[in-house]
Amino acid sequence: MAQMKVLSAARKQAFNSVPKLTREATLGYFTLDLETKKILRKMQSDVAKVGFLVSKAYFQAKGRFFESSRFFAADIKRASRVLALSHAVDMEKYTPEMATRHRKQILAQYNWQAYSNETAALLALHTDSLVSIRMNKEDILFALVSFCWMRRVEIPSYNQFVDIISIGFQSYETRMLERVETSLSAKKKNALIQFFPQHSHLHSIGELKRIDQGLGQRSLNQNASILKLFSEQFSELARVYKKVNLTDEAITHLSDAIYLGNNDEIRRLKNDNKQSLYYLSFIYDQVHKRNDFAADALLKVVKQFTNRAKGDERSKRDEQRLSTLEANRTVLNSAKDAKRVLELVFSITKDPNLSFEERNERSQQLISAFFNAQNPEFDKHIERVGNSIIKQATHADYYSSLFENSLKLQRLLGSLIKAMSFDKQSKNQALLDAIDFYLSQPKAIDEDSPTAFLTKTEANLLFEEDDINPLNKYRVFLFNAVAKGLKDKSLTLEYSYRYKQTPSYMIGVEEWRNHKKRLLAAASLDKFIYGRSVLDGIGMSVTQRFEDVTRRIAQDENPHFSVKDDGTWRIRYPDPEFSIAKYIPTLLGSSRSVTLQDVMFEIDRHTNFSSCFSNRLPRGGNTEIDIRLLFATVLSLGTNLGHTELARASKLFSEKALKDTENSWVSITNLQRANDCLVKTIQSLSLPTIYNENNGRLHTSSDGKKVVVNVNSLLANYSYKYYGKEQGISVNSFLDEKQSFFHVNVLTSSDREAPYVLEGLVSSKHTLMQDDIEEHIHSTDTHGYTEAVFAGL
Repeated sequence: MAQMKVLSAARKQAFNSVPKLTREATLGYFTLDLETKKILRKMQSDVAKVGFLVSKAYFQAKGRFFESSRFFAADIKRASRVLALSHAVDMEKYTPEMATRHRKQILAQYNWQAYSNETAALLALHTDSLVSIRMNKEDILFALVSFCWMRRVEIPSYNQFVDIISIGFQSYETRMLERVETSLSAKKKNALIQFFPQHSHLHSIGELKRIDQGLGQRSLNQNASILKLFSEQFSELARVYKKVNLTDEAITHLSDAIYLGNNDEIRRLKNDNKQSLYYLSFIYDQVHKRNDFAADALLKVVKQFTNRAKGDERSKRDEQRLSTLEANRTVLNSAKDAKRVLELVFSITKDPNLSFEERNERSQQLISAFFNAQNPEFDKHIERVGNSIIKQATHADYYSSLFENSLKLQRLLGSLIKAMSFDKQSKNQALLDAIDFYLSQPKAIDEDSPTAFLTKTEANLLFEEDDINPLNKYRVFLFNAVAKGLKDKSLTLEYSYRYKQTPSYMIGVEEWRNHKKRLLAAASLDKFIYGRSVLDGIGMSVTQRFEDVTRRIAQDENPHFSVKDDGTWRIRYPDPEFSIAKYIPTLLGSSRSVTLQDVMFEIDRHTNFSSCFSNRLPRGGNTEIDIRLLFATVLSLGTNLGHTELARASKLFSEKALKDTENSWVSITNLQRANDCLVKTIQSLSLPTIYNENNGRLHTSSDGKKVVVNVNSLLANYSYKYYGKEQGISVNSFLDEKQSFFHVNVLTSSDREAPYVLEGLVSSKHTLMQDDIEEHIHSTDTHGYTEAVFAGL
């Protein structure tokens, strides 16, 4: 059986090669510390001493040992000089017995374990957890290498790693197929395999695979119908999913066979368990994705209707402004006149020089004159002012607009809400009761109807006597409450990737209780196992820092801190420096321009990032691709040009070839791996360090960019300021001082960037952080900052 290919031939050779030590590494690795000197003193043979010292240096560099025949002559000479040997040594006399003995001594010196059946089993267990989340084979290999360094286990050879990974994939697949075999009857397997033909009279295969992101009534109703179809299938298979116990990552990977493959190709598979596994994954993935997209659509539709209602409210307020202004002026003038009359009456009643009859007569005359001079429409003006105040306080025009469009809102979202799977364990139980009441299709609203989810204003409006059916009002309030609940997570979905309860994204309580040590070790978090001592250490460190800052301020040692005359203080930040001497002059020479295609080929020659793109099909499919076609596809997508326009401009590739390449080769995972490859290359170069002003400090930044979207997308919004009459999204990009583009978020144009900054900072830990980095600074604008995010850092 052919060996699984994990690394390219060149990278495999580099992995197995003897480390080429730099001058600095040579000085460090060949230094004779006290422990090494003790071991060397016990050796009689110079060959043994040199062999031990070279093996130790290689072990420090790569965590593994090499045959003496592969030792570099320069390293042998270096070891001889360190040992002050006056003659050359013959390494052919360095016997395997010596090498074995020295390996044990070196491992004991650094408190490492030799690679054994026990450590191999440990690696196999870790591999199984990585395979279950469908990590890329290459990433698994280097994750195992990191695991060995972390657990201080001698790093095995490339072939041994490949065997472990290969067995891991095979055993995982065998285990899943066995579970399918024991969980599914022959009848259910056949029903799964015939899923598309069985429902072809209702929906095409394309409609079942793709989610229509349009917001028209036809699109939303069709999505609701398909979601209901998949939910029924999912419900019938619930026990099977529980037994098979696939991870979300495995589901996504296996379902790609259905998304990207041909239905006939899947049916031609001889193993019906494998076919069933693909369809099981596909149905699971569709239910979860379609619930997510249904929630997205609901949020966007409700937002459109509420924005329109707010606009109508403003328009009506503007229309009524003149009449309201006149009424306000009349009431104000009347109030002023009334105040003057009352002041005169009050002064008359207090005048001791007037008799009671005279005071009474004068008061009556003044009051009578006031009423006779009053505007005949004064009562109408008062009523108009009162109505205006009530409308503004209760947003009557806003709700009136919503009620007028209630039937349209119900036609758009009614079937969608009926098809969605709301979690019965959601925090807002009152809203769940209202949803259940809505699903029961009530004919009227009465005192027994669940209204606890309504605000006080909404409850008053619901039972207000007017021409609007209370049932329509109730549905409008319900749809708004559902949208609000989905946003603040008080209402969650049972089957979802993005709208689940927060604890469901975490490690389960039972799994944590049973495998706490193993999980912490796998994540290199062993040092945090005793949380109280860790928190105490952090608390002492923070307290010490506060004391140091306070002391420096008290002793006037902080040049940036100053106290104002009023006793308040401020921080004066250093002025930014912009030195043109730090920027690279033109590198193009006589050329005035370089095409993007040339740039991509040039970068690929140095980084081989094209090797990060693999065929997405879980089975079959080409393993090689024309790099020109791959780059053309990436260029088409990256420049927002589109396959149609690029195919017209190019004579080499058709639109179909570009689309097929996108479907099979361009995935988020592949793009992330390629970008990580480029970032790592940039980090290894010396030239980009000219931007680094402080060693040991990592400075990153992020900002959003508005991009027009020409297709239906639930993320796209209208904004005349940014997109004119088009729809668009916001792309939040992250950059470091070396110009490494290490992370990106795609958001709606109305989303604030701040909550997504934490995600980018976590990504920077994975791609940018090195051992010598002690401080991390991140710069962003006010849209990317909140005090809550700052506290989370």
